[in-house]
Amino acid sequence: MPKSKIFKSILELSEIDGLSLGTSWLHRLHSGAKIGVTLAFLACAASFPNEPRRLAALFIFPAVNMFLGKLPPAAILSRLLAVLPFAGAVAAGSLVSVGEGGGALCASLMLKSAVTASAALVLAASTPYPLLIARLGSWGAPNEVCAVFLLTYRYLWVLADEAAAMFHSYILRAASGEGRAFGLLNPFRRPKTPSGGVRARHMGIFLGQLLLRSFDRAERVYDAMLSRGFDGSLPVNGRENWKFMDSCYTVISLGGLACLRFWTYA
Repeated sequence: MPKSKIFKSILELSEIDGLSLGTSWLHRLHSGAKIGVTLAFLACAASFPNEPRRLAALFIFPAVNMFLGKLPPAAILSRLLAVLPFAGAVAAGSLVSVGEGGGALCASLMLKSAVTASAALVLAASTPYPLLIARLGSWGAPNEVCAVFLLTYRYLWVLADEAAAMFHSYILRAASGEGRAFGLLNPFRRPKTPSGGVRARHMGIFLGQLLLRSFDRAERVYDAMLSRGFDGSLPVNGRENWKFMDSCYTVISLGGLACLRFWTYA
C-alpha cells in the first residue's frame, strides 16, 4: 500500500526516539550526568588542535557510550551520514581559502563534525527527549523555549500522520494511476512504476492543503490546552535521583576526556 511507504519513512524518523526508551546501563543514568558529560566532550572536541590523526582518538567516547547503551551502530551511522554533507560543504571551503595546509584543516573539520554529531546522537538515543528538555529547564532555560521544543517534538509526528492520511486519500482518488508520477518524499525522482506518489502539478495544492489542515489542527489543540489551564509551560516529569553510578560515570568520563585532551595536545 502507498500509505505503508509513508509510515515506513515516519518510523525511520522516530527510530532514535524509540531507542531512547531502552533499559541499558547508559539509559538508567541521570540525564544531568549525560548532558553535562556530553557538553564537556563538545567543548573538548572544539578545542582540539587540527590534527586529523590525533582527532581520531575522540571517537572512543561515542563508541564506548554506544556499547554501554547497547545502541545499534547502524542507526547512529545512518543519521550521521545525513549530517556530514553539510559539514563537508563548509570544510571544502577551507581548501580554497587556506591554501597550503587546507587539506589537513578540511579533514579536521570533518572529523570534529562527525565526532560531535555522534556524541549528540548517542545522547538523544539514550535519553528521552522530554527528559532532556525538563533537565535543561531545571538548569535555567526559559519556559517558553522549553515549551516550543516540547510542542514541536510532540506534534511533528501528528503532522507526519496527517500527511500520510492525505497521501492515502490522494492515491485512492487518483484515476488510472494519473497523479502518481513523482514521489512525495522526493518529487524529483522518476519511479519505475506509475504508482510513485503525488504528481508534480498537484504538489502545490497538496502542500497548501496540508498547511491549512495544520493551522486548523493547531488552533484546536491550542484551544484544548487553554481549556485545561495551559499557562505557557508544559509539566514534564523530570524527577530523577542522583545515584553512585552517576557520579562514577561523570568522574570517569571527565577524567578520560582530560587525558585525551592533554595527550593530543602534547
